[in-house]
Amino acid sequence: MGAPGNGVISSPAYVWDAQRRQEALNPRKYRYVQLFDDLPVGFNHIVGIVLFGFDVNAQGETVPNNFIATAFIKHMLPRGG
Repeated sequence: MGAPGNGVISSPAYVWDAQRRQEALNPRKYRYVQLFDDLPVGFNHIVGIVLFGFDVNAQGETVPNNFIATAFIKHMLPRGG
């Protein structure tokens, strides 16, 4: 149920497969939570904070400027028990 066992998330697709929640006070900020079964003992989730935005390039075009602000590992109990 987790990412490849080498301890490195090799694809950004893992971020987009995670549960996503929009922050109430900043609509550009999202919290992604993904369960992994091969993290260090005592941890079972990776949490990532992503900011979505736009910028203007040299040609004056609007381009996406999205980035992962931070990520951390965390132990979370399963819902409902």
